[in-house]
Amino acid sequence: INDPRMLVDVQQQANCIQALYETFWDKPWFKGVVWWDWHTDPSIGGMNNKHYTPKGKPAAKLITEYNNKP
Repeated sequence: INDPRMLVDVQQQANCIQALYETFWDKPWFKGVVWWDWHTDPSIGGMNNKHYTPKGKPAAKLITEYNNKP
């Protein structure tokens, strides 16, 4: 793909989500995040998906890890 607007940067997405959790996780008022673009359709998501959904991308692993913390 030669058009930079069409590139998928899953690492940038993961970095942003990690920064969010690292910044707010220990705040007493932080109760979580609503991920508004998490599709239930199993065909949507994955490493080459150009949508915002973290489903099937490294960011999903971070979300799971933080949500499983006490």
